[in-house]
Amino acid sequence: MVLAEDSDRLLPEDQALTHWTGGRCFMRVVDGHCAALNEIEGMSWCTIYERRPQGCRDAARGGPDCLAGLARRAARLALARS
Repeated sequence: MVLAEDSDRLLPEDQALTHWTGGRCFMRVVDGHCAALNEIEGMSWCTIYERRPQGCRDAARGGPDCLAGLARRAARLALARS
């Protein structure tokens, strides 16, 4: 979840990487991963690393908490779209 203090760190162009649902702001999920991730030739990195939300700072990149959070967000989005 993107908290108020996280939003303060994000640049205006970073707002396109977020979405609101149920009165809460989250990072947008695209193809099963955070929209802020960029991948080239099998290497991925966060395009907003220095400005990333606290939830991302607390979870190890690609670790169980990170992947579980992405899976939950993707499931919520799928339900919202149906």
